[in-house]
Amino acid sequence: MNILLIVISFILTLVNVYIWKRKPHRHKTGKLRLAFIKTAIIYGLVITALTEILSIWRSLNFVSVTIFWSLFLLLNLLVLRVKFSQRLYLHFIRKNLSISVNFKYPEFTATVCILTICLITALISSPNNWDVMTYHLPRVMHWIQNQSVTHYPTNNTRQISFPTGAGYIVAQFQILVGNDLFANCLQWLAFLGSILAVSLLTNILVGASSEWLGALVCASVPMAIMQSTTTQTDLVVTFWLVCFTYFIFRTDHYTKSDIFWLSASIGLGISTKPTAIIFGFPLGIALLTRIVFYELKFRHKDSSKLNLIQVSVPTFIKIVPLLIFSLLPSMPNYWRNLQTFGSFLGDDGNSTKNSLLGILPMISNALKNIAINFVFPGFWMVIENLHKFIIHVDINEPKLNSSDINKYITLTGSLRFLSPNEDFVGSPIHLILFLIIVYILLANFIKNNKSNHELQLDINTDSNVLIKQEYPKVNHLLILSITIIFGFLIHGFLIKWQPWGNRLILPLAVLTSVPIAYLITHIFSNKARKILLILLTTISIIYALTTMRHPLIALPVLTAEQAKEQSASILFLQRRDTYFSSVHKELKIPYQSASDLVNQSQCQYVGLALGYDDIEYPFWTLLNRDLKIKNVNVQNSSVQAQAEFADLQLCAIISTMQDFLPNQVSNDPMIWQSINISQSPYLMVYKKTR
Repeated sequence: MNILLIVISFILTLVNVYIWKRKPHRHKTGKLRLAFIKTAIIYGLVITALTEILSIWRSLNFVSVTIFWSLFLLLNLLVLRVKFSQRLYLHFIRKNLSISVNFKYPEFTATVCILTICLITALISSPNNWDVMTYHLPRVMHWIQNQSVTHYPTNNTRQISFPTGAGYIVAQFQILVGNDLFANCLQWLAFLGSILAVSLLTNILVGASSEWLGALVCASVPMAIMQSTTTQTDLVVTFWLVCFTYFIFRTDHYTKSDIFWLSASIGLGISTKPTAIIFGFPLGIALLTRIVFYELKFRHKDSSKLNLIQVSVPTFIKIVPLLIFSLLPSMPNYWRNLQTFGSFLGDDGNSTKNSLLGILPMISNALKNIAINFVFPGFWMVIENLHKFIIHVDINEPKLNSSDINKYITLTGSLRFLSPNEDFVGSPIHLILFLIIVYILLANFIKNNKSNHELQLDINTDSNVLIKQEYPKVNHLLILSITIIFGFLIHGFLIKWQPWGNRLILPLAVLTSVPIAYLITHIFSNKARKILLILLTTISIIYALTTMRHPLIALPVLTAEQAKEQSASILFLQRRDTYFSSVHKELKIPYQSASDLVNQSQCQYVGLALGYDDIEYPFWTLLNRDLKIKNVNVQNSSVQAQAEFADLQLCAIISTMQDFLPNQVSNDPMIWQSINISQSPYLMVYKKTR
């Protein structure tokens, strides 16, 4: 399988990064985990550049991609051959590939179990998430068909205007494999990467003895478990943001190399999802503060007078390149959006930005976002009373909500935030633990009862982990906690409340794992710690096994609402059937019938007349692979983009729009034969008769 070209090349790059000679940092963290993170960043940048360059000549195809990864693999072999020594090789094998030593930690074993279950699900199940079906994967298929990522006319503008980073990686998988077998694996890899990055961050801020506990807390975030088996982008942006956070706290003396890793990680995050800007902003403020404090404390500690220029120039030299380089991965798509929509950010079709700004609206959204995590009887009533009597903002204000909130504030409605649903599930345990540790950190800081004295560490080049610290960096933990809170508030200030908000704030939920690890390790008793870890592990495994839309073990259907989304066990379904096993069960027979009809007609050019949020991706899997597909009846700004092929070439049109007629794309409506596939849901096929 050609996918092995990327896999083997990734492993070789990881080895090269691991053995590359470099000046060691003060903190000697897990070298293999750090090499994994850096290799992932390198591959994110390489794939972005490769996709954009090949698109210029419309060469984003199997041959070009295979040649590139073959050459890249050979390059890695050459570098490895130059750097190779028997001593380094044996050291790598002994210290890093013998991971069995880590199984003595129950937290590590539990984390591996969760990851394994999620990987099995990701491989067995086909993508069947609504957003994945409407725009994430359809745009990948259009890119592959067009051999370019240039904009094309589409009824769903999210396909072309939304950030492209994660889609580029999925496109590489699809091109090399020829199907979507590994499409879900990108988010699983991001899950793995986030866990490893959190373990490194925990190592630095809490201590080496707590790193696998931090990893387990991260692995037990319910939304992270749910997302790890889908082809969405929330875990991918989470991974890049956790990497960004790690490189912020890894040192306070930022070298050129550090600036590169910082700008690359946040740049890849921005190119994946716009929320990276929102959550990255307070982290960027923390970075700026650390740079300024370093310049004040160390570089100019012998100066008799404080010279503002002496401080600002080195800070400027570090921050400006970071800002510029962090935007580079997104610039090509920003330019395409500007040409098509007249805006760098493009058009998402239904605005999710708040149209009512202010402190009180922000508090309203923050309370509602807390409520979809703090799922306890009567809590929504508390939120309603706070809105009515304290902040005087209508809880149903449409300028602040993207969906009707009434159906989520009832007992049955709020229970969906506890169900294993990849769009809704909350993290009540993590929220409670985070609030407890924030209170403790703030109280200790205000009372000044704890100092932040830390042991000086000796560099041990033979060690694979940080030498155990006596004192966690509680002030740094407080800074991290404050950045999480500010990110949460900024999100509420700018973005409307959405019932699937837990998916959007996933990066913050994952970052809370680090201060929570400190709470469990240094505040809780041994008995409480064991009980909590058993509870987290048990709940996580249950969630991993019972994901509602592609479960290994299907839950019993208890409500009509659950019946709409609950899938049968994927162990007993054919892969083709899992596309329709969840929220779009009613589409299975109509979509398959329409596709069979078009396939039998031997038509080569098919049009799709779909609504804005209609499911498109199954047609790409059901229709013959040699067909050309495009959207027709496009009535938005993307209509000015270059057509994928001429309307005259169309010989069949599949429509979900009742008001669509073939004469909207043809001057001669008499040449079209209409075939009614289904009235509910509506689906019509138009075949050209001559």
